[in-house]
Amino acid sequence: MASDGKRGPKSICVPCATDEHRLRNPLAPTRIDPVQVRINNTFNLWHGPVSRAPLRIAA
Repeated sequence: MASDGKRGPKSICVPCATDEHRLRNPLAPTRIDPVQVRINNTFNLWHGPVSRAPLRIAA
């Protein structure tokens, strides 16, 4: 029989307890930082499109 502890009447694993906590209290939405968006877009354009070819073919 499980004991009444910090996590309630049932003994559950830590990842399960974390999931239940997140379902009860979801994370707040993040703010979009226009400077970071500009940095990300510049970085992506500087390095060009990503090749779909696997690395073993390019070698």
